[in-house]
Amino acid sequence: MQSVHSIWQVVDSRFYGGIESHILYLASALKESNMDVRVVFLRDYGAHPLKEKLDQAGIIHFCCSGVESFLNLSAIKKPDLIHSHGYKANLVCRLTRIRYNIPVVTSFHAGDSESWRLKLYTLLDRKTAFLASSVAVNAQIASSVSGSIRVIDNFVPLPRLFCPPMSLKRIGFVGRLSHEKGPDRFLALAREFPRFDFNLYGDGPLATELQEAAPSNVSFMGHQQSMQSAWRSMDLLCMPSRKEGLPLAALEAMSHGIPVLCLDAGALPKLVINELNGWVVFGQHDEQQVVRKLAGKLDQIQSANLAFFGQKARATIEKKFSPQALLPDFLSLYQQTVSAHPLEETA
Repeated sequence: MQSVHSIWQVVDSRFYGGIESHILYLASALKESNMDVRVVFLRDYGAHPLKEKLDQAGIIHFCCSGVESFLNLSAIKKPDLIHSHGYKANLVCRLTRIRYNIPVVTSFHAGDSESWRLKLYTLLDRKTAFLASSVAVNAQIASSVSGSIRVIDNFVPLPRLFCPPMSLKRIGFVGRLSHEKGPDRFLALAREFPRFDFNLYGDGPLATELQEAAPSNVSFMGHQQSMQSAWRSMDLLCMPSRKEGLPLAALEAMSHGIPVLCLDAGALPKLVINELNGWVVFGQHDEQQVVRKLAGKLDQIQSANLAFFGQKARATIEKKFSPQALLPDFLSLYQQTVSAHPLEETA
């Protein structure tokens, strides 16, 4: 049986977000399991937070100068397996599998498709998924992808120190300031609770519009190179998303003992169990109903034992969404992909 040792994690990335965090956590877990892991950028866009974090973790990374550069390097180095993330990397790496007979796993992290161009690439990515092994972060995304696909949850490492909140004062939003993440709903909720501080961490196309419409108890914290200080300044994470995968922001908050208030988007109800480790608003509603139901939950949360919920949230991550819990699933998928791959060379 062929074994897996050298693994490339491949991405085309300009900024740091959920996919980049996932790559960092997965590469770190693989390194700790004595795998020869490399992170490969399809193109060099200059300074990048992921590069800095990989350096800090002692993980080797390098940049290619485009598709042909990556294909040529793949043919020379021949890693045991390539794992790609995001539609651009997925499409290129499936070509690598066809041209150079290298086993490939491609990941589907979310269903965002704001522009017609992105919708086209997303559709092409999903329709060609059968050309490689595939993994998705939830069943809803998996159902839209062709071929056989395995669902494996995102995971995050557990910080050694955590301090669950004792009272509700500061409510956070973490994510891209775009329509699917629901920052407009977050602002509407802030208007209903002027005595609380509402802080948005992130940037995006709606930033200017949101800033112009924000009430006085809302602060825009911008894109964060590191969320460590932000987690220490948050009592509750609110995720009013219209569309989700399995958001790393929610996982990271819960690992720090911060409970989550969310809608039932994507795989969030799998992570946040209503009134056990957080709070979930269920069902499809119009915008006014969404804000009203979120406000109702927030009224309820004011009298809750936040420290208890924070401890339960962290325990959920430790048991079900940590590297120890989920890395074996990735290693199993890698081994199955390599074992099922034909040994003979292709032209």
